[in-house]
Amino acid sequence: MIKLGKQSNWYRPYYYDKYVIKEIKFYDKNGIVVENPSGWFENEHKDLDYISLDIDEIKLKRKEDFNLKGAFIISKGKNYADELEAVLYINVDLVNLHFTEYKKEFDSIRKYYKGVDFDNQEFEIAENVKWLKENWYTYQTIVQENAKKLENIYYDTTIDEVAECIKNIKKYADKMFKERRKVESYSVEDYIKEMESEK
Repeated sequence: MIKLGKQSNWYRPYYYDKYVIKEIKFYDKNGIVVENPSGWFENEHKDLDYISLDIDEIKLKRKEDFNLKGAFIISKGKNYADELEAVLYINVDLVNLHFTEYKKEFDSIRKYYKGVDFDNQEFEIAENVKWLKENWYTYQTIVQENAKKLENIYYDTTIDEVAECIKNIKKYADKMFKERRKVESYSVEDYIKEMESEK
């Protein structure tokens, strides 16, 4: 059995040998299933201090090998703190990783997975699969830029320039509020229907 844990309570990433784990990727024979962009696991938003894997070693690889049944790491060089970093790859079967549900959270649809380590510690991974505010910030920027132009009217500003600013503010504010209503009404069921229609 191999146990990956933190070196201290305040520094969250796990360590293996001389490597600090930068991120964790889960794979099957077809490739990456889901990625955990942090180097540690959580369960119900609480950090797991360690994770145990029922294998004898974690192999050091130069490139991805999805035929491997256990786990491997790929070195990523040194970070700003002069520590050696690596990406940890874990086969989904090693931790019984499986999809559980989709959830709408904040402004996105997230796909949830659960796994369990050799000590029966459960962990959860969430992956953003659809960002719902796709154009919101673009529209917001245009509204703000035109509002600033109105704030800084100069002696030689023309009435046409003022009218154009007001026109743009109204046009893109309308788009902002339409998008907000769309985000508020969008559901997990809508996302599933979209996926099915693309098959």
